[in-house]
Amino acid sequence: PNVCVPEERHPPSMSPLGSAFGEPLLPRAPPPGDCSRRLRQAAILAFGTLSTVQLGLGVGSLNNLCSDASSSLPWCPVLVAAFGLGGLLGSVLSARCDRLARKAVLLLSRLLLLASSLLLAGGFFTSGLPSGLLLLTGRGLLGAASGIATAVTPLHLAEVSPAEIRSVASAAQSAGVAIGILLAQLATLGGREGGVYLLPALCAALELTVLPLLPESPTHVLRRSGSAAALSHLMTHLHLSRAGAAAHTEALRSELAEQSGEGPFSPRELLSARSLRRELLLAAAVALSAQLCGCDCLFYYSTLVFTRSGLSHPRAATACLGVVNLAAAPLAGPLRSRVPRRTLLLLTWAGMSASYAAAAVAAMAGGKSLLAAPLACALVCYALGPGSLGGFLAASLFPMYAKDAAMTLAVALNWAATSATALAFPALHGLLGAHTFLALAALSALSGAAGDRFVTGSAKSGGET
Repeated sequence: PNVCVPEERHPPSMSPLGSAFGEPLLPRAPPPGDCSRRLRQAAILAFGTLSTVQLGLGVGSLNNLCSDASSSLPWCPVLVAAFGLGGLLGSVLSARCDRLARKAVLLLSRLLLLASSLLLAGGFFTSGLPSGLLLLTGRGLLGAASGIATAVTPLHLAEVSPAEIRSVASAAQSAGVAIGILLAQLATLGGREGGVYLLPALCAALELTVLPLLPESPTHVLRRSGSAAALSHLMTHLHLSRAGAAAHTEALRSELAEQSGEGPFSPRELLSARSLRRELLLAAAVALSAQLCGCDCLFYYSTLVFTRSGLSHPRAATACLGVVNLAAAPLAGPLRSRVPRRTLLLLTWAGMSASYAAAAVAAMAGGKSLLAAPLACALVCYALGPGSLGGFLAASLFPMYAKDAAMTLAVALNWAATSATALAFPALHGLLGAHTFLALAALSALSGAAGDRFVTGSAKSGGET
């Protein structure tokens, strides 16, 4: 009984239960901590997708309900623009996110989503003035939650995502917008609300489930608890080696020290900083061009455009645009990592200009059945270029102490332009008709010219700009 039996050893590739050929019959147990690592990575990807699904819901939920054939909703252009105004308010409120933990800011914005769902439900089930006011407030709160998410989520995920999933997390955020738009279009395909008011609440419930699994921002940990806590945080959650975590911590400390203990920039300080003026102009140019190209107006009013053009099934054509947009979204990340930014922006702006010109020719020649194809091409170009690069440029151009302020200003400008174009597009299209697409083609060409003036690129996504 006291005889020691030597432990049986197996080749590294075999489990204790192995076949005669050295093949494991049962999978080996994952190393300690591997399951929690994969769970955190899955949570990062899930939250990145869900955080932008709500944006897509706000963009696409009224498209099929605000057409010439449907008068069930009051104040349609105002309701559409209210989403953008709420987003503007949310992006301004997010400027305080660096004084708070970003996870806390994201948690509060999910509560706004729940409130917006209740108000939208009340608006759809009432009539007259109360219906309009409830819908207006609900759309505003949905926009505020989306504005906070679009300003805070990219920064947070960029900091907490391990290197091996960073590009996938960026692509997940792009895909989330397309998923939200398509879900809203399908829910309202019959020309009725179809329970679309429940989707923000469902999205908020899923996000609240995933949010506790996300790591805290390393920058916030460094500011709050010091270098030792940040070092441990980076090794645990970003899976860096001790040397890599130490180098990353030192880089964060150096960037924060550039402000000589004054703390991060506020938006007002960033506007007055001469050293960052060129970066600020670039981010503003990309944000404005993304709205002036008119692709967001298509997401808001494509059913209206198809109805006025005499298309027999305008809502089905809108759903087809949503499918094409969703199919194009996963391609943005790989292209962004392989094609220089300047080249990608110029090609996609040129593609949008040519697509709009083709749409104008089809509309003026009476080819109403051909109108959807060039508009789909314009949406693909938008998804691959300005639609995916705008927030990325704003987050990557600025040093750490100015990132939050830069994102706040870029996102606020984007939301303001969204509101203006959403409010003006129905009247503009009613006045110009098919010539509206010629105007959009000219604006896309001007955006490309501005991009050639302001944007320089490199072949890598993290290259100089």
